[in-house]
Amino acid sequence: MALAGATRGLLAIPGKPHRVRSAEEFFAGRLKESDVEALRQAAARLGVPLHDSLMEACGWPPIPYDGQLLMTHQDALLVGGKVQAPPGYADHVVFLYPTLCEGCHSKVCVEICSGEAITAPKDNAVPGFDREKCVFCGACLWNCEQENIAFRAGAGGLHSAEN
Repeated sequence: MALAGATRGLLAIPGKPHRVRSAEEFFAGRLKESDVEALRQAAARLGVPLHDSLMEACGWPPIPYDGQLLMTHQDALLVGGKVQAPPGYADHVVFLYPTLCEGCHSKVCVEICSGEAITAPKDNAVPGFDREKCVFCGACLWNCEQENIAFRAGAGGLHSAEN
């Protein structure tokens, strides 16, 4: 996008168009279309975002507001904040096949992680991951030479300045 923007569209890297799925398509198999529509109407009537209602209807616990100013992931890291996520949820960055990590000699994921959430492995095994340091930038996902990293939905995402 930067290349296309800087050259006013003269240079661009072609790619497949990405169509954003509707809420009904995204939650198919988890919620009925009629339930999604009812939640959409209720959210519009109350003047609130639809997202929280959909997530709660799927069983995600609400994340209570702790009285602190919510901010971006990177800003939270800069001020020493933490993830407001219920304990017990799996990490959102997953190394799919440990044997591929063991055979990888470059460990680009460790070097490219701007939040220092991915740490060098002990004994050339799987790298470590600290979800409270992750800024969700995707650099590890896009630069893994083995294509061995996946982002999974997690309960994280809201950060606060609470230490």
